[in-house]
Amino acid sequence: MGWWWADPVAALLIVPYVAWEAFEATKDARSVDPDEAEATPDA
Repeated sequence: MGWWWADPVAALLIVPYVAWEAFEATKDARSVDPDEAEATPDA
């Protein structure tokens, strides 16, 4: 059918989205202060 190129093109289109999500997740994770996190009471 000549669609051999569709899978690599789709992968290239997804890469920027995945990179942006990873950047956002890293930014959010760095903004968390572990000292201010709520501690769970011991049972």
